[in-house]
Amino acid sequence: YLNVLSNNRWRERWCRLKDNQLLLHKDREDLKSHIASLPLRGCEVSPGLDHKHLFAFRLLRNGQEVAVLEASSSEEMGRWLGVLLAETGSNTDPATLHYDYIDVETTANVIQLAKQSFW
Repeated sequence: YLNVLSNNRWRERWCRLKDNQLLLHKDREDLKSHIASLPLRGCEVSPGLDHKHLFAFRLLRNGQEVAVLEASSSEEMGRWLGVLLAETGSNTDPATLHYDYIDVETTANVIQLAKQSFW
């Protein structure tokens, strides 16, 4: 599950990757239909939102925000960042991203897990 910012409200959604798209479902029981489908090819992944949402990250296309997502832990954030970087076709090393609101130890953990998922 990830929290998804939609119309200025956070909603918990079951998220999965399929055919280079991020599919958002109401819950993990209903996989036949989805609330939204976000094509990932060509998107950029950018961690950080504000100090209240330490494990948030954004998907951008041509500098425009496509989605704001939030993991529940540094481990989840790291895994999602790595997988999303790979799915978007990015060559960006997770270590070069800016992790503004996270302490150094947590940042190192996120980067390590992102690299494992990315490679």
